[in-house]
Parts: sequence; structure tokens; C-alpha cells
Amino acid sequence: MTPDPRILVVDDTPANVRLLEAVLGPRGYEMLTAGSGPEALEAVTRDRPDLVLLDILMPGMDGYEVCRRLRADPVNSVLPVIMITASGNEEKLRALEAGADDFIAKPFDQAELLARVGSLLRVKAYHDLIEGQAAELAEWKRTLEARVDEQVAQLERLGRLRRYLSPQIAELVLSAPDETVLKSHRREVAVLFCDLRGFTAFSEEVEPEEVMTALSEFHEAVGPIINSFAATVGFFAGDGLMVFFNDPLPCPDPAERAVRLAVAMRERMATVTERWKGLAHNLGFGVGIAVGYATLGEVGFAGRYDYAVIGNVCNLAARLCDSAVSGQIVISPRVRTVVEHLVEVEPVGDLHLKGFHKPVTATNVVSLISPSSGRSGAQAPVLDAEPKDTGVGHDVFISYASEDNATADAVCTVLEKNQVRCWIAPRDVLPGERYADAIMRGIRRSRLMVIVFSSSANASTHVTREIERAASEDVPILPFRIEHAQPASHLEYFISDTQWLDALTEPVQQHLDRLAATVNALLEKIGKPDRVASGQPSADKDRQEGGDTRGE
Repeated sequence: MTPDPRILVVDDTPANVRLLEAVLGPRGYEMLTAGSGPEALEAVTRDRPDLVLLDILMPGMDGYEVCRRLRADPVNSVLPVIMITASGNEEKLRALEAGADDFIAKPFDQAELLARVGSLLRVKAYHDLIEGQAAELAEWKRTLEARVDEQVAQLERLGRLRRYLSPQIAELVLSAPDETVLKSHRREVAVLFCDLRGFTAFSEEVEPEEVMTALSEFHEAVGPIINSFAATVGFFAGDGLMVFFNDPLPCPDPAERAVRLAVAMRERMATVTERWKGLAHNLGFGVGIAVGYATLGEVGFAGRYDYAVIGNVCNLAARLCDSAVSGQIVISPRVRTVVEHLVEVEPVGDLHLKGFHKPVTATNVVSLISPSSGRSGAQAPVLDAEPKDTGVGHDVFISYASEDNATADAVCTVLEKNQVRCWIAPRDVLPGERYADAIMRGIRRSRLMVIVFSSSANASTHVTREIERAASEDVPILPFRIEHAQPASHLEYFISDTQWLDALTEPVQQHLDRLAATVNALLEKIGKPDRVASGQPSADKDRQEGGDTRGE
């Protein structure tokens, strides 16, 4: 409920004060009085009236001086002041100069007095309303800025955490209201161990710098694939790497995902190990997979904690990996039972594994079975085989940092639902094809590049190379920004502010839909390439002659 407006009457004559109170009081106004200038200034500061009726002629401090002092205080700059005058023009002029808003002549007319008071009080009420709304907006702005700052800080912390933790665990830590999610719990998981065959002998024969280079190439090769399968990384141990499925984020088919991941990593590592052979590095790649119940949770001490998976299933996966020769994916009997519809296998035999009293009947995954034919799909990659290139182009090449693989997958899904043909790694890397060659082929045969742009993409060397390659091939570049990040100096030449599509607010789906509409509009403007006709290449002759197959 709005309180009654307060009116301060300032007059040294008590009869005048009583007269004004008699006229205004019955109208619902709360009346305040002061008998001198100093009393008036004190009452204004103390009682905060909504309007002042001020007599000019008072002993000591007159009305002009009171008005000037009121206006000198910013708090009272809009306080309505009506001066009671003797109707002299000179007095009115001085009153205006002092800051008065209106005048009432003695003797005053009651109707006129009420009209002038009501008018100024309405103006004051509007001003107070606007001022209150402005204060609320300012508070909302401060609150919003604080929330944005908090979210930005959270994203920065998440980015730092992702450098040292599996993305799933980092997001779990930041999103959970407390640390109970990290407490010890039991769950069925699929555990995958992989490492390099011959690494011990290799590390004894070469310089430490070469060892670190080989490890870096190994991790760079399998890291993006692991992220694309949303596996949780357990730990790195020299050349060994453990990942697991179904925790902390549950999934319906952990064993199947682990096997598919292993096959994808084997195909990728085939090209890496082949290149190493050219450097006289006798290194191979092996995998072991087991499924079973384990205890998971936080382990460590103050200042250093890990999220660990502990149990017999981990030991079994590690021992199966140790038994694998280069190119093998050795799986436990239980894994074989779960994925037998998915893979073609060959027996490894009964393995006597360290720490296990009974032999383990293990099998090697030879290949995935093609769903359409029910027959064996691509075998383990033949290293000297020439990848088959159908010559059919794509509409869009999707470039992204490994940290943004989930967004990249969402972009690909939305575009392909809108009849846009996408090229995305590692899905479209051909079996046996060198990864770098696949990227170059994908860019060359695409009409447009979409970059999932973020701070991670900004710092990614392979994203930079893909952007530079697209520019050299005259492939238009469309950045899809998912974080508040500006392009690094080495990228400013290729992408500018006017090209961005931002996806910085929820819901993300609306931004994905806008991206699909923009991509379709750009593709229509670019037009279809001549090299694609009825799904067949038209540049075979140029390719045979060594010509550019991009755009004839």
C-alpha cells in the first residue's frame, strides 16, 4: 500500500501554518511543519517529505536561501518546492533563480493550492517510480553480471580441470552440489587397457626426447578417438593407458563401446606404427578388455586426489593387454558373450595370467561385423593397402578441438538431419588411411568448413592447420562460437567478427537450428561442385594427371 504523501510547511507565522494544515490535512496528506530555515533543512534530511511549501519572508535564513541549499544537495534536486509569495514579479524571479518549482500568492486560493500541490506530487511519484525501477534494473544487472562472471569462472575452471581430469569427471565435480558423487561406490564397468608393444626395449635404446615424442604421438592419435566415444580416462602410466565405460556417466552398452573404441584405436595406430617403422622404431599396439563390477571413487590425500576404479576387472583387462601381441584386441570371455553379435573373433587360447589361479579363455577381435550383411566388415588394417576414395564430395567439413567433440557431434547430427553431407573425424577416416591425408581429403572435397570455435579450438594446432588448409583450398569458413573467445592473432586473418554464429546462450538447439539454416543458405549460394554427379566423381582424369580435384 502506497503511504500518504508528506508535505512540509515552512513558515514562521503559526496562523499560516495552521491554515495550510486545515486545507491540506483533510485531503489525506501527512503534514510536517518547520518554523525557520534551519528547522526546514533538518526536517527534510530527517523526514524525507514529498513536497515543501516554503514561505519566503522569514527571520534569519529566508526562503531563497533554504531553496538554494536544498538544490545544492543531489538528493533533493528533484524535491518539489512551492514558494509562498506576495505576487511580486521580482520575488518570483528570485524564487526561480533559487530553484523553486511553483508559486502560491498570498492570500492563496484553496482550489489553486490543491491543484498545484497535486500536480507536483504526481510528477514526484512518477520520478520515484522511474528511479525505483532503475535501481531494480541496476541490481538485476549486477546480479546477472555476477552470475555470468561465476559461470565464466566455472568454464575456465572446467577448462583447467579437463587438462588433468577426464572431461566426465571434471564436469561431475563442477556440477555436483557437494562431493558425495565422488564417494566410493560399486558399479559394473567395461575396462580397456592399451599400451605400446616393445616400449621397454625402445626406451632403453633411444634418447629420452625421442621417447617423449613417441608418447606424444601415441596420445595425440588415440586421445581424440577416446573423447569421441565419451570414455572416462583412468590414468596414464608411461606407454600404458586405461579407460572405462559406465561411470561416472552411465551408458547402456559399456562392453560394446569399449570394443568399438578398441577397433577405432587399432585402425588409427596402424598408420602411426607404420610411420614409426620408417624411423626404425619397432613399436606395436595392443589392447585388453574386460567387463565386471568394480569399486569407484576418490582416492588420494590432501592436495592430491584421483578418481580411481579398483577391482579384479581392472587387473584382468591389464593382464589381457599384457598378453596381446601387436594389433590384437584380447577380450575376456564375458566381453565375448556380450559382443558376439558385433565382432568376428579368433581364439587366443587359455591364458595363465599373473594373479589369476585359473586359465582365462581369451579371444582376439579380428573385425567388426557389418550390420547390413551380417558378414565380417573391414579386417584389422592392412598397412600398405591403398585407402579407397569414392570421389564423392561432402557439403561441410567440421573442424573442432577434441575437448568440443560432443558439440561437434551435435552439429553433425543437426546438419545431416537437414540433408547436409558432413565430413567429421574420426568417423570419416578410411581404414588404413593416414590421419593427415584423411583431413586433407575431407577439406579438399568439402564446399564449406564449420569450426566449433572455443578457447580449446583457439589453442589447437590441428584446428589451426585445418583452417589454413581450408583457406589455401578456397573453402569458405563459418565459425560456430560456443565460448566467449576471440580468435588468436594467427587466426584473425582467416576468421573475423562478422562471420561468427554465436551459441553462447541456452537453449543450444535454437543456435544449432540457426546454423543449419545458415549453412543451407551458404551452400545454395556457393552452388554444387562439378565433380559430384550422381554420386560419381568427374575428375578422375585430372586426378590421374595429378591435377587438383577440388573444383573443376
